[in-house]
Amino acid sequence: MRWLLPRKRRRVNGQQLCAAQKSSDRATLNRIFDDDFTFTNVNGEIHSKAELIGDVTSGKLKYTALNHSEIRVRVYDNTAILTGRSASVYIDGGKEGGRTPRRYMNIYIRKNGQWRLVARQETPVLGKE
Repeated sequence: MRWLLPRKRRRVNGQQLCAAQKSSDRATLNRIFDDDFTFTNVNGEIHSKAELIGDVTSGKLKYTALNHSEIRVRVYDNTAILTGRSASVYIDGGKEGGRTPRRYMNIYIRKNGQWRLVARQETPVLGKE
């Protein structure tokens, strides 16, 4: 899963992000997430970069399956918006989550020649789609 962002031919490597999340790779997550990164989950809870990386690397949040589809990337100068559908499964504090399909939006900015993830928001897909 590799998405080409056309300006300056920089790539956002979805496999790298997924692999870092599954393997709790702090260095890679730090490189991908911008310092201003925020994640708004399906419950409306907001998590910072430090909180999310801390949860992943401590084992509190463990991804067991990362499945993304219907991916679309749009680029506007130094901003890229990636949307898609997720059926990923995770364990959060000992409880399984993620069985409900979700739509998500990732917002990237180009900073010092690198694409950095600044925001992610997830919304549950309710009913038939």
